[in-house]
Amino acid sequence: MKLLKIIALTVALLLAVCLFSSCSVQGDGGENPFEIAGDKQGEGSGDQGNGANGENNNDDNNTANGGNSGSNGANGDNQSGQESPNAEEDPPVTPGENLQGYQKLYPEMYSNGKFEYEKTDDKVFYLTIDDGPSGYTSEILDILKEKDAKATFFIVASKVRGHEAEIKRMIAEGHGVGIHCNEHEYKKIYKSVEAFLLDFNTAYTTLYEITGAKPSVFRFPGGSVNSYNKAVFKDIIAEMQRRGFTYYDWNVSAGDSSSEATVETSTGNIVSNFKDYKKPQVLMHELAPSVSALPAIIDAARKSGYRLDIITNKVKPVHLPYK
Repeated sequence: MKLLKIIALTVALLLAVCLFSSCSVQGDGGENPFEIAGDKQGEGSGDQGNGANGENNNDDNNTANGGNSGSNGANGDNQSGQESPNAEEDPPVTPGENLQGYQKLYPEMYSNGKFEYEKTDDKVFYLTIDDGPSGYTSEILDILKEKDAKATFFIVASKVRGHEAEIKRMIAEGHGVGIHCNEHEYKKIYKSVEAFLLDFNTAYTTLYEITGAKPSVFRFPGGSVNSYNKAVFKDIIAEMQRRGFTYYDWNVSAGDSSSEATVETSTGNIVSNFKDYKKPQVLMHELAPSVSALPAIIDAARKSGYRLDIITNKVKPVHLPYK
């Protein structure tokens, strides 16, 4: 019996030693069934909690530790509140985004101008006529129709009532229609950016209601730079361009708004100057001297190899110089 007890104890001891040895080997070289998978990934290819070459529990886009610390902001999300040097530029401001002050006014008053202009090699005569509609509008349209010529009208919207038919005729016969202003009162509209926007929005709404089309081009009363808007013209230009509108000045003028203007001077001022430009943008007004001069001006442009076309926001604008 003693011998059997000794044998049994010896066998039990051997089994215990064997079991202990097997577990130790598996712990060093095999998979430990008690090990947490996340901890192992952190040891083998970087600490998961710190995000080194692995997924970052803090949702940082870049890695941490070893000079790549996401928590410290090196090549990762900047934790200090400053913009990351690798951040993309902000998208263009659109209605309703990050707007301040007068930018919030008139949220429907936007255009689609991208300031990308068509390039053509031919000679183009851009005839523009300001300050209508008036008692001369129908006569001007008749001349243009007879000559099969196109022009762009920059409209004073406060004059439109009673001339809706002429505005619609401009559109129907293929002419350009842009905004000049609502009230042609320099001191009033150039008092501030807000004053200009108020006047422009009134004109914009009026033309849209009549034509069903949203104007995209305009001409500043007195030109983009004048003695009345010195204090505000840069801010107005910046705001109108932010809204997508394209403005047009001129490089040839009839000089017809002078009290001394005649048919001869209006014709001469244009005919003697437009050939200096491959694409002249010609200023005239709805006044008697220019109406009478119009047929001769059209003939002179065509005789010199120009075609007459309308201004759209695809036409590169002429701007008055300013500092």
